[in-house]
Amino acid sequence: SYHAYNNHIFLPGEDDAEIAVLNDRLQKQFAIRLDQERIKVDREFKKRLTHYLKTSLESKTIYETHLKPLIFPAYFPVIADFFVDSGIVYVMTWKREKGNNEFFTYDTKGRFKKRIMIPIRYETDLSPYPTLVYKGKLYQLVDNEKEEKWEFYISEIL
Repeated sequence: SYHAYNNHIFLPGEDDAEIAVLNDRLQKQFAIRLDQERIKVDREFKKRLTHYLKTSLESKTIYETHLKPLIFPAYFPVIADFFVDSGIVYVMTWKREKGNNEFFTYDTKGRFKKRIMIPIRYETDLSPYPTLVYKGKLYQLVDNEKEEKWEFYISEIL
């Protein structure tokens, strides 16, 4: 994914730990780099994802013929996702604690601001529900399958 802000384009960089920032002539200006330890893809994650792919309506019919054997990387990418809003770059990592994901924030010149934990709801272990950061808030649209309705969550980003 990429984001545009203030005549700059923010997009994945040369590797999974970098966000490249280009000007309006598509010239690289600088990069935001996370020097974080990679998180290992553990056995439990592999087990949960395999179960999901075997049982999900979208994938169970093609699991045996197209998805198997599953080949997992040893580590998750450093950057899971990122957003740009109101002069702040929010970089989400794969680190999760108690329903929250780790985010590092930067100004749009690439200077580190702070580390924060923000609640993120996931559809699967690999995919969060649709997420948007706007005016300092994180918005998510979550499918409540038990009650058969969509729920809208808003989290203040401090």
